Amino acid sequence: MTNSDSKTSWTILGAGVVIGIVIGLVVLRLLPSTNTNSDSVTSLPPQLYSGSTDNVQVEISADSTEHHNEIADISALETLLSGSNRSDQVLALYQSVNSMDISRLIALLDSSKQISSNYIRQLVQESLVQKLASVHPKQTLELIDQLTYTPKESMIDWIFQEWSRQNFDEAVSTAQALSESDKTTALTAILNSRRDLSDAIHLEAAKKFSYEQLAIDQILTIVQLENLQDPAEAWKQVTQILQKSTVTELSEVQQEVIAKIAFTWFEQQGEKSLKNISDSLRKYTNYIDAMSLIFAKIGQDNPGQALQLAADLNLHNRSLLSAIMKSASTTDPVAALKAVSSVTSLSLRDHLEREVVSVWINVDPQAVLNNLMLLPENVRIWGQEEALVALIPESPEFVASYIVEVENASIKTNVAAKLALQWAKTDPHAAFDWAQANPLVHINPVVVINLPERVIRNIAANDYELAIQIALEQPIADGEIGLEALVIGEMMSYNIEDAIATLDQTRNEATKNAAMGEIGRELVTKGRSDDAIELVKDFSSDVQIQYYESLAVSWAYYEPTDALLKIDSLPEGQIRLNLAEQLVSYKDVIHSYTPEQIEKIKEHIPPSWHGFLD
Repeated sequence: MTNSDSKTSWTILGAGVVIGIVIGLVVLRLLPSTNTNSDSVTSLPPQLYSGSTDNVQVEISADSTEHHNEIADISALETLLSGSNRSDQVLALYQSVNSMDISRLIALLDSSKQISSNYIRQLVQESLVQKLASVHPKQTLELIDQLTYTPKESMIDWIFQEWSRQNFDEAVSTAQALSESDKTTALTAILNSRRDLSDAIHLEAAKKFSYEQLAIDQILTIVQLENLQDPAEAWKQVTQILQKSTVTELSEVQQEVIAKIAFTWFEQQGEKSLKNISDSLRKYTNYIDAMSLIFAKIGQDNPGQALQLAADLNLHNRSLLSAIMKSASTTDPVAALKAVSSVTSLSLRDHLEREVVSVWINVDPQAVLNNLMLLPENVRIWGQEEALVALIPESPEFVASYIVEVENASIKTNVAAKLALQWAKTDPHAAFDWAQANPLVHINPVVVINLPERVIRNIAANDYELAIQIALEQPIADGEIGLEALVIGEMMSYNIEDAIATLDQTRNEATKNAAMGEIGRELVTKGRSDDAIELVKDFSSDVQIQYYESLAVSWAYYEPTDALLKIDSLPEGQIRLNLAEQLVSYKDVIHSYTPEQIEKIKEHIPPSWHGFLD
């Protein structure tokens, strides 16, 4: 499939991972192995090839003086490589490694564990491993298991590239016994290094790993790179390769390759090429995904043509049509909307229009607001709201001023709520000032949103100390509930004890009572009713009645069994009556009570209510 030069280029191109290491890798590839020393890699001690890593270690430590010298060499090497001229250091390292005999390489690899710098340790170890792998990959594979804190992926890659050049079948057989992640790395290295072998051999090797897709990915990528200018020939090769395989689903790599070939072919020969490709791909389970990529490329510049071509090929799939419109929207959303207008199905047209507007909002929400009248009427209000929400993170002030003039109650309500939430996180003081200046958002003449309350709660969720500070800075009239009550209520959701302690900062009785109600509700919903009861035991009867009335709904809803266990101990008949009435209201709607529980409820409600429990 490729000439010898392209095969060599593919191998070198795929060998590197880290930029610095790639430099050294290329140097090592170019440096000849000319060592003729009697102890060189051509005359290895027999123990090294026994397949036992322990034997290797014995060989290394046989001469303690030599081992000490190797450690000193590593220290010197670490010092050398710590300088500023990295390219010269890498060159020196690889020149040194290339001239070493096998025993010195192994000893250096062992002592390299002591290098403190992660980068230098990795550089040294990978250079040593690559050199060893070129001599005896099997033992090198055993040696790297002893290394720590070093990424194995590149080492596995080098070992199996060298191994497959020396003995392809043995490399494939050994790789099958590796872990799943190492298998993928090893197979990729094997296939990359042996581009001289046929596609059939590559596919057969990959099938042994159940990784047939990986081999097809690589083969098709080469086909695309080499033959894209002749897409008809490229497609012929693609179909031949796929026919030899057993895959029923196209990988993402394969889909992308096919899309590039198909688009080029379409540009040269038009619709006929698309029909050819479509007919060939129909047997694959993700046929629509593959065709969607193709049509997305066509639709980017001409969405109307893409929609018509899809109709001509009976491709009415919603996801495919969405892919066309999303692609077109990135370059010309107005043209995309115009193209969608030709769709006859109202529901499909609405769906595609929303796809276009969504992409347009992601690209430029301000442009959407500036061109609202270009949006179809059925998506205009929705598009306006979504564009405003998209602008909140970067332009909250603009959104705040914009919604003042918005007449649509739904937009005003939803955007104001989201603005209050997000702005409170990024600039709490500005958010609160805005809320104070626009305290009420009117949904209708009856329902309003209190923005200061909403913002202060949102600030408290992120920084309750700041929220308390802001709340206490706000003026409060006699008998009015201060905003600190809301802060305390928000604190309850993540720190009950701090919330209770903050009660002392409330500025009047009304605020304290309201805050206690917030605390009580949170306590009973978390199964801490004893603490809720303890909180108000020393307060007046009026305060207790108001307090228990505020938490009766939550108690009866979340913990009815606990409420019935505690109802007799509550201090006032009115309090017990309020709780019992709430329990009655949830019967059969939320809860089912046992006969004993029903009798207990009846003890605290008037006889006229008993019928609701029967």
